[in-house]
Amino acid sequence: MRKITLICLMFLFTMYSCNGQHKVDEVKKTSSIKKNIVTKKDTIMERFDIEYFNKHLVDDERNFTDEQGNSIRQLKTADGFQEEITNPNSYFATSKSFYKNGSIAEKGEIFHGNGFLKGKWTNYDENGNIIKEVDYDLPFKYSWEEILLRLKKNKIDPLDNFTTINRNNNNQRPVWHVSWDTKEETHDGKKILKNVSIDGITGKESKVDTVHYDY
Repeated sequence: MRKITLICLMFLFTMYSCNGQHKVDEVKKTSSIKKNIVTKKDTIMERFDIEYFNKHLVDDERNFTDEQGNSIRQLKTADGFQEEITNPNSYFATSKSFYKNGSIAEKGEIFHGNGFLKGKWTNYDENGNIIKEVDYDLPFKYSWEEILLRLKKNKIDPLDNFTTINRNNNNQRPVWHVSWDTKEETHDGKKILKNVSIDGITGKESKVDTVHYDY
């Protein structure tokens, strides 16, 4: 009798353990599915409202200010649509391009006045899946933050209309190109702009010249 009772108890314990493990496996499976859904949603959530855009067109583009005070410019392109969001308190604008069906094609940050591309830029296919990501900051050991400190130290306003900042990574050597208004003029009244090339690894100036701008 004791042997039968012991066998029954072992059977019940085994069933309980299997059932418990089955529930754990189901929870793991469900969590994985939810995670995949969220990831998929993140890649397809941004779309361009084509219908609303077409209703408010002025010369093939739309310009307005949103509730946060951002200036937004939207326009048609040969490949679809373009949107640029400029925060008056930021050095960067968010640039987005969309396919003709309204789905996101590319997005990233750009320095004001069509300057350098900042950080990670992402490209999507027409179904919203990420197909390419490029981090433009990676090659530059001498970072944007250090360039900014340099500008402020020399009392150069990064948002001045005559301040331009670009960079390239030709021949595997990253280089910054900075130009600004010196606030000086030539004897005939031309504005003097200074151009400097800065090594993207060491921060050393490699080229300095000036340009006379007739405004």
